[in-house]
Amino acid sequence: GGRIGITCTDSDGGVRVTGLLADGVAALAGLNVGDLIVSINGVLVRSHSEAIAIIDNAPEMVEFALFGDNVRLTIDRAAGSRLGISLADARVGVEVCGLEEDGSCAACGLGVGQVILSINGTMVESHPQAIALMDECGSSFGVVVEGGSHLITLHKHEGFVGLTVADHPEASRTGAGSPGVVVVGLAPGSLAIHAGIQLGDVVRSVNHTMVNDHAGAIRLVDAPVDRLLLVLSAAQADLTETLSAMSSTAADKGGSRRPSLGASRPGSARPGSARSFIASKLMPGAEPLREAKVVAGKVAYPSCQL
Repeated sequence: GGRIGITCTDSDGGVRVTGLLADGVAALAGLNVGDLIVSINGVLVRSHSEAIAIIDNAPEMVEFALFGDNVRLTIDRAAGSRLGISLADARVGVEVCGLEEDGSCAACGLGVGQVILSINGTMVESHPQAIALMDECGSSFGVVVEGGSHLITLHKHEGFVGLTVADHPEASRTGAGSPGVVVVGLAPGSLAIHAGIQLGDVVRSVNHTMVNDHAGAIRLVDAPVDRLLLVLSAAQADLTETLSAMSSTAADKGGSRRPSLGASRPGSARPGSARSFIASKLMPGAEPLREAKVVAGKVAYPSCQL
């Protein structure tokens, strides 16, 4: 049979894939450098030594459950005048903190606020390293983007945006960076509803500009442009209590802490409390898991399990 061909290291919540053999069955099955393995053959893994032991003792098939739904993008230099990207160190990988509208990275699907985990199969640990890796690449290269974030395009001429947002609870913390703003209300019939935006989603950027607070978000959305490119990520567990508290405070103060984006028509938040909605999104199994099954000499391609 073929070699598994995987290297990993300890990480919060599992083990992080830090290397793959190009011709190994793990790479052929769809694993990416940067993926977070949470279980192998149904057994939770908390260290790379546990992962190695499970793989070594597996008779024929090794089944990986991966947290999130990381995405691999190909950046083609010819797609823009230059790469046009600014990066900053993140907890894992590097965060995209700036993009030029006519740059190759923006044209190929990257968004401000997304996190790059690896470049051409090499785990990224700092923004200088990421820049060096990009400079070494030829006409195109692959990047693995951390799952949980997605890009949404809205056109204001088609309706009204209909978002109500609040400052992120981490915005006041020293060194928190630009965590974005939290969606705490959605107007019925709005562009936001039709685009699938959910209560508790975090707006990280608007039109390639990081969002620092609700006032900045309003300025970006109200700018005299028709197209709005939003990068959103799902709410984190520690937002549950904060959203519930903000909902109560807004009700007591007539909604003064819940500024609306593009609310040119009256609307109210989607029925149901923020607490119950966030809890439902964070229930075990709600986060997408990708499974990659590796069989000696055979490859079973990954699927999504919701």
